[in-house]
Amino acid sequence: MKFSILLLSAITLANFNIYAQNSDKNYTATRTSTQPKIDGVLNELVWQNVLTANDFLQNIPDEGKPISQKTEVRVLYDDYAIYVGAMLFDTHPDSILRELGERDATINADLFRICFDTYNNQQDAFVFGVYASGVQIDSKFSDYTFNAVWESKVLITELGWSVEMKIPYSALRFPSTKEQVWGFETTRSIERRKEFSQWALVPKGVSSSLNYWGKLIGISNINSPLRLSVTPFITAYFEKSPNIDEGSQKKYNQSFSYSFGADLKYGINEKFTLDLTLLPDFSQV
Repeated sequence: MKFSILLLSAITLANFNIYAQNSDKNYTATRTSTQPKIDGVLNELVWQNVLTANDFLQNIPDEGKPISQKTEVRVLYDDYAIYVGAMLFDTHPDSILRELGERDATINADLFRICFDTYNNQQDAFVFGVYASGVQIDSKFSDYTFNAVWESKVLITELGWSVEMKIPYSALRFPSTKEQVWGFETTRSIERRKEFSQWALVPKGVSSSLNYWGKLIGISNINSPLRLSVTPFITAYFEKSPNIDEGSQKKYNQSFSYSFGADLKYGINEKFTLDLTLLPDFSQV
């Protein structure tokens, strides 16, 4: 009986600890009727009077301490996209690392990221990031090969560097509800200091960082767009083979052919995508 009580208490305490992991931080996005110009400049009126996320904490190297450089992040939305404006102050802007590289590569440059757990179930999330050199990265926690079409622009200034992002709803999947509540995280890496900071601090060594994220609220009355993409293709063949039946004079038989088709992706709903190939070119399979 005593063992059963102890076991029940342990299970209850474990469940309490799991739920206690959830951050109580919330950020409220602001609806806009004017789309900001994605040029890295944050002086437009649309960015004024927007709630700022600025209380970042270090994860590395000094866990729990305030970030060494002031950071401000703002989020807007309309019927078509999410807009992110971040001012990443730096007291030594000439020391900002901004190496160039391929998209989705790990490069020696400062990095800003924003992450959305759109179903708020701590199972998966979309990640969008921009290096100080302007190189984009994107992925999903469940698919590191994920790529989407979105816009970004960075600008190095005497105050540090700034970034603007436009993430269309076609790049996301989210529930069909009037009021959206998403898991939310945004991070900054200052490469020369090897400093990694987060808006919602995630303790080192945890199994799932999503349990510690905050919430993005305030987004309402948005609809998923038509998710349809068509990539046409055409293949041409030219064949030339020797004809040895023409005596000593060598001649060639020539032929030309072509084929065409298309790759089609259609988002059936918020969870499933139909992937088709019309008139596939089996020689390329």
